[in-house]
Amino acid sequence: MKKLTYICSSAALIVMLSFACKKENKSTSTASTTTSATTTGGSTGGSATVNSAIQVSYTMDGTNYTFVDGTGTISNSYNTQTFTGSTNTTQIWSMYLTDTNTGHFVFTASKGTLSYPNGTTVDNATFDAFFPKTNIPYSAGAFNGIGINMYIENDQLTSAGPQTGTGFNIVDKKIVDEGGNHYVKIKANFSCKLYNSSGALKKTITNGVLIAQFKNM
Repeated sequence: MKKLTYICSSAALIVMLSFACKKENKSTSTASTTTSATTTGGSTGGSATVNSAIQVSYTMDGTNYTFVDGTGTISNSYNTQTFTGSTNTTQIWSMYLTDTNTGHFVFTASKGTLSYPNGTTVDNATFDAFFPKTNIPYSAGAFNGIGINMYIENDQLTSAGPQTGTGFNIVDKKIVDEGGNHYVKIKANFSCKLYNSSGALKKTITNGVLIAQFKNM
C-alpha cells in the first residue's frame, strides 16, 4: 500500500479512534484522447464535463498542466479511510491520479467525514448526498471537507493551511453504477494554496478543473 499523505489536524482524534483503509488501483474510467502534456498559455480544463475521463487541470507558476487517467503513465485509483470510535464510524473517501512511472501521486482529492453507527455501512443514497453541488470548504486531513495533495518538485504538498481567496466548487455530478460498484462522479472548479510538511506556503493553484470519481467502498 502506498504511503497515505494526509495530515490530521488533531492528534487526539487518531489516539482515540482505530484506523483502517482500503485502496484499489484498478481504474474503471475510459480515457479520453486528451493528452497529459504540459502546455503554456491558453486555458485549463478545456471542454471537460462530468462525462469526460477522470482528470485534473490547473495553472501553476504561469504554466497550465493537465493529467488524464489512462493517458501516458497517468492512472486513477480509489481509497477510503475509516476511523472506528466507541459508537460511530467516520469515513473519508479519496481519489488518486498517479504517475505509474514514478509511483508518485500527481493529484489526490479527499472528502470527509461521514459518520454512521458502528456495525452498519453507508448506503448509496447517503453516499450520493455526501457530494452535493456546492462550495466545499478545505479541511486539514479532509476531516471536515476537501483535502488536496500533490507531489511537486520532489515534495509532498497539501492544502492543509490557510486558504483565503481560494475555493472548491462542485458544479456537476452524476451517479455511475458499473461492475457491481457504485460511484459518484463530479466536476469541480477549484483553486488552492499548497503547503509543505513544515507549514510553509510553496505553491498556489488557480484555474483548476477536476473530473473525479469516488467509490462507495
